[in-house]
Amino acid sequence: MVERTLLWTARIAAVLLACFYLMFVIAEFLFPHSGPPTSVREWAGLAVLALVFVGMLVALRWQLFGAVLSLASLAAFCVIIKPLAPVLIAGIPGVLFLAHSYLKSREGRNSTTGAGSAEARTGQE
Repeated sequence: MVERTLLWTARIAAVLLACFYLMFVIAEFLFPHSGPPTSVREWAGLAVLALVFVGMLVALRWQLFGAVLSLASLAAFCVIIKPLAPVLIAGIPGVLFLAHSYLKSREGRNSTTGAGSAEARTGQE
């Protein structure tokens, strides 16, 4: 139950944050309020930030890969741009997807090793 709740919370958060980011991108194209990026650092920051949200969307299907892509991109963005703390909210879906993947793999190990059997739980053989 916890695993399923984590997964759906992560999915909803990822879609909401990706839509929020997309809204800013579309608004900037339609009504630019500043000029284009002027330095390599700014271009790299934009590219890596886009990868954060691509990772979130990839995680909708492949949780572990998308979570790692999103969180690694967010870490790279923080190194390149040194943003304010609220930007770290973008890491929430990645952390939730990572937690879901961990719980899923732990559950898989328990069922394949027999640790989930009644004998293993009670200590009887």
